[in-house]
Amino acid sequence: MNRHLIYGSWKLRHNEPLGDYDRHLALVPLPEHADVQQTCTLPAIDLSPLPNGAVGIMPSGEEFDELSLPPGIDWEGWVPLGLVEGDRTGSTLTHVLYRYELDTIQLIRLPQSVPLNERQNWWQVIWNVSERNHLYFSNYESYYRQAQHTIELEQKLDLTGCNSYMATSLAIYTALRRGQMKGFAPKLGREVQMWSYDNDFYEILPPTEADDHGYLSIIHYCLSKSKRNWNDPLFMFKKKIFRLDSLERWERNDRGRWLEPGADRQQRIEEFYNYRTRALPSWRRSRVDVVTESLATGNIFMINTDDCRIDDPRFDSFDTRLRQCEIEYCATQGEPVWEKIHDDLDKLSTEVTTWLAKLGIEAKRSAYSKLTWLRNVCREEVS
Repeated sequence: MNRHLIYGSWKLRHNEPLGDYDRHLALVPLPEHADVQQTCTLPAIDLSPLPNGAVGIMPSGEEFDELSLPPGIDWEGWVPLGLVEGDRTGSTLTHVLYRYELDTIQLIRLPQSVPLNERQNWWQVIWNVSERNHLYFSNYESYYRQAQHTIELEQKLDLTGCNSYMATSLAIYTALRRGQMKGFAPKLGREVQMWSYDNDFYEILPPTEADDHGYLSIIHYCLSKSKRNWNDPLFMFKKKIFRLDSLERWERNDRGRWLEPGADRQQRIEEFYNYRTRALPSWRRSRVDVVTESLATGNIFMINTDDCRIDDPRFDSFDTRLRQCEIEYCATQGEPVWEKIHDDLDKLSTEVTTWLAKLGIEAKRSAYSKLTWLRNVCREEVS
């Protein structure tokens, strides 16, 4: 099967008024290594000069090459518009541009492939496809949905030995960029994120009205757009319900909670969620997130490598710090299917574990929670 990237003016992609030369197109052979599934992520291609095997198409349908470049064509403002399959006897448009960065192209499969007949009409077909699907394709994350809003699905990998969470995360990101984790690629626009924040932690005490078990947490983090001033005392409240450490747990986050200096934090969060709690030591979490996307399904996951240390010096040592890599489901590009999400989580966990082994890091799958960690470290010394 012949596959080509089709390049043209950005105006065709965004339905802008066309100038004299905006109906010209170029067909560029798809790189052999390209992994074409629900999405396809490729390195950006320079059109000047045209790559080997590439050919230009005039609005008349006639072809041109670099030597017969029409006057006025200089490639500026040209973008990859989509992916074409077929030959001179018949072609179809199967994917269109979703994201385009300086060095990376991401294409997404159309709900239905679109026939491309006479070449003089190809520019019009692409224009029409962009017009019909502009909300779907032209608004960042407009087509991402979360499967279950209150269920956290997360595979934890317990890491042994001394390792740098920063170096580990960057190695994972590099592997994804190079296509070395089969079936997965970086989620463009959210590739790498760095975090460091404190947590006040409270275990839920029985009895509760719904027989709930788990913890409440005050996270010293709040989106800046929620603040009038950068140092406003806004926090995020978290409630996580589970009896045993497991892959799936009920979770709710309440952002933008105001706690003035000197407030009794335990009392405030108990009143907010209507529970009695036992205070556990506060701790700091430093982590790096690498966000990745399944090429086959469009499921999005975060690979978080972190270092957790307790603020209380009685309990903080090299041996008591928690070092984990967490692989968490975030959302789906399209319609989420819970079984496929679980399958992708398992595949990605295998890929990450294998890659960590190449870095000399032993990773063991677990469901070891922060609550269990704090219980084990502190034992009965905390009341």
